[in-house]
Amino acid sequence: MRFQKSSVIHITRFLILFFLLFLSGTPSATADTAQVMPKGMHRVELQNKFWFPITERYDTRGDKQDLGAVFSMPLGSDGFPALAAVEKAAGMTPGSATLGSTDVDLTMHYNDLILYYQYGLTEKLTIGTEIPYYWQWTDVKQATVNTENASIGINPDSSGPPLIPLADGGIADGNLAMEMLQEQLRGMGYQRLENWSDQGFGDILGGFRYQYLNQSPYRLAVTAGITLPTGQIDDADNLADIEFGRGSWGFFVNSNSDYTGIRDLTLNATFRYDHYLAHSQTRRIPTGAGAVLSPVKESVDVQLGDKVEVELSSIYTFTDALSAEFLYRYKYQWDDSITGSGQFNYDLLAEDTFKEEHVGRVGLSYSTLSAFAAGTFFLPMVASIEYRDRFAGKNVSVSRYIRIKAAFFF
Repeated sequence: MRFQKSSVIHITRFLILFFLLFLSGTPSATADTAQVMPKGMHRVELQNKFWFPITERYDTRGDKQDLGAVFSMPLGSDGFPALAAVEKAAGMTPGSATLGSTDVDLTMHYNDLILYYQYGLTEKLTIGTEIPYYWQWTDVKQATVNTENASIGINPDSSGPPLIPLADGGIADGNLAMEMLQEQLRGMGYQRLENWSDQGFGDILGGFRYQYLNQSPYRLAVTAGITLPTGQIDDADNLADIEFGRGSWGFFVNSNSDYTGIRDLTLNATFRYDHYLAHSQTRRIPTGAGAVLSPVKESVDVQLGDKVEVELSSIYTFTDALSAEFLYRYKYQWDDSITGSGQFNYDLLAEDTFKEEHVGRVGLSYSTLSAFAAGTFFLPMVASIEYRDRFAGKNVSVSRYIRIKAAFFF
C-alpha cells in the first residue's frame, strides 16, 4: 500500500479531531447511546436487514431517477465506429446515424446478516467488532434499445452489411440492436449486461468505546476503530454487480453523548468522522465526459472521500421491558480523488462521487434484562424490530429496510 502526502494530511487531521473530541466532550452519540459494557460482560448481537427491492436512486441534484437511467445512452455515430462507417457510406449528415438509445430496467436486492460482539474490559472501556455478511443480486428486467428516433436498423439481408439506414430497408429492432451492443460489450472486455448475484463478507470493523463521563444526567464517550477491507470491491468488467466493500483500510472516530434528565427518556447524538487510506484499484478510464463505457482499464490510486455523520435519536422507555427509538441521521462524503500514471483525465473518474443522505428510523425493543435479574426469565436478551427509510439524498439509492435484532448477554 502506498501512503501519499494527501493520506498523511488526512491522518493528521483525523488524529487532531480524535483528541479534540476526546477532550471536549462535544454532545453527540450513536443510537447505541454512550453506554459501555460492565467489566467482564460479553454481548453478542445478530441482526438481519431485510431490504425492500431498490429500483430508484437520487441523482446529483437530489432528484429521483430509475436505476437503469445510469445505463441510458444514445447509440450514435459519435460513439460507435460501426455507425460512423454506415453514416459515411450512405452519405448521411454527420452525426445523424443512430440506432436509438438504450432502455434498461433493473432492480437491486440486498439481504444483510451482521454479527456484533462487545466485551467490557473495564467499567469504562469496551472493545468490539462488527462482521457483516451480504447476499446481493441484480435483476436486469429489461435491456433493449428504444428505436423511436433511430435512423439505422438491422439489415434483413444476411449476405449484406449488418447495419443499413432505415431509408434503405433497415429494420428498427430494439432487441436485435441490444444484442449487437452486448456483443460489443464483450469485445471491450465487459461481461454481458444481465442478472447477477453473489454473497460474501463486507468490510469488518473493530474498535473500542471509552466512557469518560458518567454523571447524571450526562453520559459521554468516545468510540474509535479501524475498517478492514475484507469486502469484495466493484468489478470493472461487470456493469450489474454490487460491491461488498470499499477496498481500503479506514479509521473512524465517534463522539458519543447521552442526556437522561427527562424521566423515561434518553436523548443521544453522535458525530462520526471516517477517513480511508489510499489504495490501488483497477478501473475503467472514461475517454470523454459522459462516457458510460470504456475499453481502457488501468490500475489507479484511489483516495476515497472523507465522510461525516450527524445522528440524533431518542429512546423512550414505556416499561422495564418495552422501549421505542426514533432516529435521524445526516451523512455526507466528499468526492474521491483518483490519480493514474497515464495521460488520461482521471478527474472524470472522481467527478460527482460525493454522497449525501438523510435517513429516518423508528424501532421497538423488548428486554428481558430486568426479568432475568429478578429471576423470572432464564435468558438476558434484547430483541428489536426497526424500520429505516432513506428519504432524501444525492448519489445514493432510494432505499428502505426492516431490521430485526437480537442481543444476548453473558
